[in-house]
Amino acid sequence: MTAEMNQNSGVEGNSPGKRRIGLGEKVFVGLVLGLAVGVFFGEMTAFFKFAGDAFIMLLQMTVIPYIIVSLITALGRLTIEDAKSLGLKAGGVLLVLWGIGLAVVLLSALAFPQWPSASFFSTSQVQEPKSINFLQLYIPANPFYAAANAIVPAIVLFSVLIGLALISVKNKAALLEPLSAVADALMGVTGFVARLVPYGVFALTASA
Repeated sequence: MTAEMNQNSGVEGNSPGKRRIGLGEKVFVGLVLGLAVGVFFGEMTAFFKFAGDAFIMLLQMTVIPYIIVSLITALGRLTIEDAKSLGLKAGGVLLVLWGIGLAVVLLSALAFPQWPSASFFSTSQVQEPKSINFLQLYIPANPFYAAANAIVPAIVLFSVLIGLALISVKNKAALLEPLSAVADALMGVTGFVARLVPYGVFALTASA
């Protein structure tokens, strides 16, 4: 009798219940509600901008640290042979992408007909465009400055060089294991922030 009751309770416990709303559906609901609140209440919803900006900052909080930690740990675990093979493959793909990009840029000008038009005054004709310091963009003289200012190319180069240098280090496991734990913790924080996406979308849409 007891066994039959346990079987019946197990069947009832495994019966399908109500379907849980997925994250994508929650985001869509937040978007629709944000639009409705913003349209009907207008300027009264301006205070939602504070919550929206806080949500964006939470999303950005773990991006740079995770890039650094994941690149260092992923490359540091490779052998020299694996690193050479990966470099050749990545270099080949990069060259192909560069070629496609240059071809698109050069051919896009030929896709439009000659269209004479009058010239109008523009502030861009008076103001000099800001020059880009490519050395500072790609070579991190100060990695902490690059991380603080989110200079991603310099951060990537620094992380790649550290990861490649760890390949030949004998006691690299002493560093890679804690970094792997840090990467898992950062992913946990990112997963928590991802649960706030519907509320962040609502706040951003309502304030906009």
